Amino acid sequence: DASGVATVLSIAQHMARTRSLKRRLIVLFTAGHFYGSIGTRTFVEQHKNGLLKDVVFALSIEHIAKEAKENAEGTLTPTGKSEPAGIFLSFNEVLRRTVLREARAFCLDRCLLLPAESPLGNYPPTDGGDWYAANIPIVNYISNPVYLLTDEDDDAWVDEENLPRVAGAFSALLTSLDGV
Repeated sequence: DASGVATVLSIAQHMARTRSLKRRLIVLFTAGHFYGSIGTRTFVEQHKNGLLKDVVFALSIEHIAKEAKENAEGTLTPTGKSEPAGIFLSFNEVLRRTVLREARAFCLDRCLLLPAESPLGNYPPTDGGDWYAANIPIVNYISNPVYLLTDEDDDAWVDEENLPRVAGAFSALLTSLDGV
């Protein structure tokens, strides 16, 4: 549904407009998620001995979605709530504390902070897994709505009310961590 892409573009536009970061922000969009994340994996492999030596952390944002439930007829209906989301992050107390503070400040409700090494295994179930495997700290926001990757998945399920909160929280996170 491109909600993550739209949010990342919004953050990048904000950062370019304010020029508030001391560090350089790299915005990367890759393809090949269903082919072993070949785009990200290739980028990480090609730049591990150069550009990535200076990367402080990688942020991925996926699926800012409305929650849906299946009714008795088998049709999906909106609940009026945001789809619960996970924020997978590397074990780092400063990172955890900062993510939690910004999530609270921007009212990112229905979110769980989860370790990158989750109950699903020691590889994050997000587009950030290749960064994590390359020992780059990650912050990955993702929801997993029931309609994801089905014929019913379309722009109508984007949680437009939550988009500015997610963008605001992660813009603030970038600014907060810029000085660390």
